[in-house]
Amino acid sequence: MAGSAPTIGEVHTMLQNAVHLLETQREGASVNAANWLDQRDTLTQSLETPFAGQIEGALDAIQGGLSSVLSPETARSVLDPIMRTYGQVIGEADEDPEQLAKVHIPRYFVDNSITIESLGVSLGTPTADGGNTGGAEIYMLGKDADDLVPEYGWAEAYRAEVIRDATGGTRRNRESIRYKGADKWATSRSAPAPA
Repeated sequence: MAGSAPTIGEVHTMLQNAVHLLETQREGASVNAANWLDQRDTLTQSLETPFAGQIEGALDAIQGGLSSVLSPETARSVLDPIMRTYGQVIGEADEDPEQLAKVHIPRYFVDNSITIESLGVSLGTPTADGGNTGGAEIYMLGKDADDLVPEYGWAEAYRAEVIRDATGGTRRNRESIRYKGADKWATSRSAPAPA
């Protein structure tokens, strides 16, 4: 009911439903984007009317609307109020949705032993890039500050670069590897000591 004080379960349901709706919209617009552009091109090529400019203007407006549906601002306009509600429910004074999502809500999860079974993240199969000279396997065994295995990622290519290995004087199985992604995700990890 609008205006009432929701429970934590109701906030989770709101968030789940909002993300599902946005993801459905993204999938529909992304998967069908090429088809829409092809259909627009077909229509444009067939225009034999003195009102072609008016039709083109309308198509431009539709295309702009489709683009804005997928914008981060549009998603935030739906998610930010839910994140603020989440903050109120857990008793957090900070109303900044980004800080709530990155700091306060994860801390609330840890403090209250709330876990997520799995996000279903798959990093895919690694392939050699450029100057690959070895056949080693890379295992990422890192844990975050709360001793939880991180299960997050972005839709992009990752690059694992060996920065220290046995050929440079480092002991076998003590290689250092730098993982690179977008600016928002770049880190270095060292292999654990052999057992």
